[in-house]
Amino acid sequence: MDYKSALSAIITRRRDELASASLRYVDLLAVDDVLRALDSEYRDAAVKGNEKLAEKTDLKIRGRLKELGEYDRVYPKPHCPLCLDAGFRGSDICDCVKRYAISKNEIRFPLFDFSSSTPGIFGEHAKEFEKRQKLLETLMNKFPANNKRTIVLLGSPGTGKTFLASCCAGAALSKGASVTFASAFEFVEAALKYHTSPLSAKDGALSRFVDADLLVIDDLGTEPIYKNVTKEYFYLVVNERQLSRKHTICTSNLTIDEIASRYGERTASRLFSGKECIAFEFSYADARKIKL
Repeated sequence: MDYKSALSAIITRRRDELASASLRYVDLLAVDDVLRALDSEYRDAAVKGNEKLAEKTDLKIRGRLKELGEYDRVYPKPHCPLCLDAGFRGSDICDCVKRYAISKNEIRFPLFDFSSSTPGIFGEHAKEFEKRQKLLETLMNKFPANNKRTIVLLGSPGTGKTFLASCCAGAALSKGASVTFASAFEFVEAALKYHTSPLSAKDGALSRFVDADLLVIDDLGTEPIYKNVTKEYFYLVVNERQLSRKHTICTSNLTIDEIASRYGERTASRLFSGKECIAFEFSYADARKIKL
């Protein structure tokens, strides 16, 4: 969902909630004599311009609604305490709009939890897998304050990379973060659509990849290479996310050298260089080929 649509949805949702609240208040006036009398007193004070009495009566009305257990239905809290569901903070789009837009994009992977892990399926390599899992779990327990914001999981198929990336995504979601979890193929298709679309249609096309609190790109290296698209947009997104201090996780069957050869040295330096980057290598065999 693009930002314009997300903004419209947030404003419409707030408008509908307030309309529903007004209808509920009218229903309560019809059945509660105390509330009806207070409402009449408030309206009379307002008409006469007696602001002090009107304010005092308004507090009584709110108190009565609390007694009836209806306060939150008549005065629904906005979903965002920063913009109060207006969608803007000053002249800038509020982060809640970005999160809403991202949340409406389907995560096409099952999400797991670290507690559901079964390292034993890796046989003699169980401890090696478990060690990497604990390191990732420690990082995600500190999310978003963990100091490793770019994580790359490398190794052959069937070594648990996607599972662990999914656990990281689930951990971030449990903390209220926005998450985009996509295959490398899906990312490149979105980049190609962005690249070939007219300017008027580009708005928000890559927003979920750029703005998500956590971006997971799975199976890097399996996507097609499109000229002026694959390498360029992957670098653009990774670089933009690092500049914004956002978290990115990539999984790949490629080695570090193969990634540098496929995407260029600039991209490799963004993925593997610096204090905020870390790579985990899974050197053991496919769990599906391990005989326990």
